[in-house]
Amino acid sequence: IVSSPFSAVLNPALCKACGICVERCQMDAIAGDKTGARRAPILNPDRCIGCGLCVTRCPTGALGLVRRPADRISRVPRTIEGAYYDLARRRGRLSPAGLLKMVARSGMDRLRSR
Repeated sequence: IVSSPFSAVLNPALCKACGICVERCQMDAIAGDKTGARRAPILNPDRCIGCGLCVTRCPTGALGLVRRPADRISRVPRTIEGAYYDLARRRGRLSPAGLLKMVARSGMDRLRSR
């Protein structure tokens, strides 16, 4: 589960259309110009996970990170058990009793690994 309170933004006036950000983005949130013209890439904020990989490699500083609005920031569970429970509950595959079994097994696994 990946969640960041940030999203990339592009300033087309600073962009030199080098394409580094297009190659760097692992989420395909930045698309290059397919016409061959050297135009600024297109940023899809719905695909952006806010990792900042594109920002760190931009030679002109055309890319930056901004904080997402509070209603667009995902809630991150405090523990991995909480994350698994949320996923399973959304899929309709885990009841509260199932959660207790999962937590007990996880605790036993931790004790055995010591």
